[in-house]
Amino acid sequence: MDTTFHESDERLELYALERLSDSDVVRIEEHLLICDSCRDRLDETANFAVAMREAGKSIPAAVSPNWFAWLRPQLGFVGALAVAVLAVVLVWNGNARLAPVASLQLNAMRGNDAASVQPARELDLTLTDAVAGAATPMVEVVDGNGAQVWSGTPEMSGSVARAKVAKTLAAGDYWVRYYDSPGHMLHEYSFRVAGR
Repeated sequence: MDTTFHESDERLELYALERLSDSDVVRIEEHLLICDSCRDRLDETANFAVAMREAGKSIPAAVSPNWFAWLRPQLGFVGALAVAVLAVVLVWNGNARLAPVASLQLNAMRGNDAASVQPARELDLTLTDAVAGAATPMVEVVDGNGAQVWSGTPEMSGSVARAKVAKTLAAGDYWVRYYDSPGHMLHEYSFRVAGR
C-alpha cells in the first residue's frame, strides 16, 4: 500500500502554469524527485496547460467574451432601416403638401413679368402662340442655370401646344423652349416656381 502523499491535479496545474509561490514550488519539486506517479500526472497536466495557453493565443481579439458582440450587425441593419423609413416619411410628407397638378398658360410676348406657379407634382403647360403645323415639335424646360430639367413632345391643337411635365420642379426661374422638328427654337417662354 502506497502511503506517500501525492499532489492534487489542481496544484500540479498551478505548478505547470508557474502560478505558485516560491515555497510551494520548492515543496512540490522535492516531492516530484521521489514520486513517479506525480511526475506522470504533471507531464499530462503540463501538456494540457501548454496546449490551452497556445490555443488562447491563437484566438483573435475579436472573439472575446463580449456577450453583445453578436448584436452589432443586427443593430446596424436596424439603424439603416430606421433611417430609410424616416427618409421615406419625410419625402412622402413633403410631397403630400404639394398639389397634384399645377396648370400654367404661357405666351411668348417679351416684356411681361414671368408667370408664377406653386410647386406641384406635375405641371401642365399650355403654350398659346405655338407655331401651327410644325412637324413633330419639341418642348424643353431648362432651369435658371440653363440645364435641361425636362423635354418632350407636346400635344398640338391649332396654335396651342400642351405639355405635361411629370416632375416636381424646385423653386426658381425656368424657361420653356419650343422647337420645330429640325431643332430650331421658335419661341421661348419664362415662368417661376414659387418657394414653399
